[in-house]
Amino acid sequence: MRTVFHFSAPLLIVAVLSALAAPVSVSAALEFEQTRIEQQAKLLDDQSMAVFRFTNTGDQPIEILRVQSSCGCTVPELDKQQYAPGESGEIRALFTFGSRQGRQMKRVTLTTNDPARTTYQLDFITHIPTWGQISPRMLRWSVGGEPEPRAVRVTLPTAEGLTVKEPSGLETFRMERMQGGNGERYYQLTPLSTEQGVTEKVAFELVYEADGETVTRELSFYAIIR
Repeated sequence: MRTVFHFSAPLLIVAVLSALAAPVSVSAALEFEQTRIEQQAKLLDDQSMAVFRFTNTGDQPIEILRVQSSCGCTVPELDKQQYAPGESGEIRALFTFGSRQGRQMKRVTLTTNDPARTTYQLDFITHIPTWGQISPRMLRWSVGGEPEPRAVRVTLPTAEGLTVKEPSGLETFRMERMQGGNGERYYQLTPLSTEQGVTEKVAFELVYEADGETVTRELSFYAIIR
C-alpha cells in the first residue's frame, strides 16, 4: 500500500518563507590598526591630532553612519562614508587644548551599518604640559571684616624663553610678592577696604617664545569680598 502525503497551501507557504528567512553569513567588519592613541604634547602646542587607520576586511561594503566625539573641543574628520571590501581609510581627531592641562582623554564613537558590529570606540589621550598652577584658586574676605592679608602660591614651569607678566592695576587689593624658590612664587593680597562686596580677577600672563613662535597663556585666581 502506497502512502501519499498531501501538503496544504498554507503549509507550503510557511516552508518557503522559512527557507527565505534562513540566516545569511555576513562577514563585513572594520579592522583598526589601533583604537587607542596616546601622545605627549610640547609646551608650545595648543592642539594635537590622532589618526585612526582602518580597513574593511569583510566581503560587504560598509557605510559609516556617524562619527561623534565626547567633547566639543575634539573634532573628528572622515574623508567619505562608504568603504568597499578591502578598502582602507582613516579618521582624524583634532583636539584643541584651550586652558586644559595634564592628562586628557577624548573618545570618538563610530557608528556603522555593519550587522556584525555597529559601533567602535576610539580613545585619544594627550598629555598636556603644565603651564602653571595657583593654590588656592580663590581668596575670600567677609564684608565688614578685617582686611587681613592672604597668600597664594604660584608654581611655574622651568623653560627657557618663558616670561611672566605679573598682575597690575588691581582696583580693590594690594598685591606684594613674597620670597619663593624652585619654580614657586608667593604673593600676598590685602584688601584696601572690606566695606563693599567685590569680585576681582587676578591674572598672570605667561609668554613663551621658541623657534620664532610665541604662545601666551593666562594663569588666574579670584579675590572675593562677600
